[in-house]
Amino acid sequence: MKKYLTLPLCLLLLGACSDSSTPTTAKRNSTAATPNAATPATTQALNPECSEIMTGNHSMVYDKPEINIDASKCAEFTVVVRNIGYLPRNARGHNVVIAKDTDESGILADGVDLGAKSDFLKPNDPRVIAHTKLAGGGEEQRVTFKTNHFKPGNNYVYFCSFLGHHKMRGKVNITYPNS
Repeated sequence: MKKYLTLPLCLLLLGACSDSSTPTTAKRNSTAATPNAATPATTQALNPECSEIMTGNHSMVYDKPEINIDASKCAEFTVVVRNIGYLPRNARGHNVVIAKDTDESGILADGVDLGAKSDFLKPNDPRVIAHTKLAGGGEEQRVTFKTNHFKPGNNYVYFCSFLGHHKMRGKVNITYPNS
């Protein structure tokens, strides 16, 4: 009987320690000109034409079905992901990974055994155009990347690489210069 009460009691205590109504300090991550290259965090205002802010929740869905990038107006683009849940990043973190649609399943398969400490991504994976770090509950992560990584004729997607978050995905629409 004692061992059957342990798990529910632990979960109850974990929930009591996680008050989603208390704001936490947002963490930020930036990626500059080269994909996956870490640079210092920035708090400057976002250009609404050249950025997208997305939220993810415990239902494992994003609030945006697509990201629209106008490469004819934006040499760089910023994606911000906000986890509006309350669980820590290693329990149910959310990130945004941008890649060609044909590379998504391989990227996810290669990251399965790597865990949250590596954001469920193979380090320096050349198939990844850009990605944020995993954001835990109440946290925010961002990535800024050059739009010249996108090439006409390819289809692009965004997705969360956390194990089992396959519903957290959408299309990336690109408007190219001179199109």
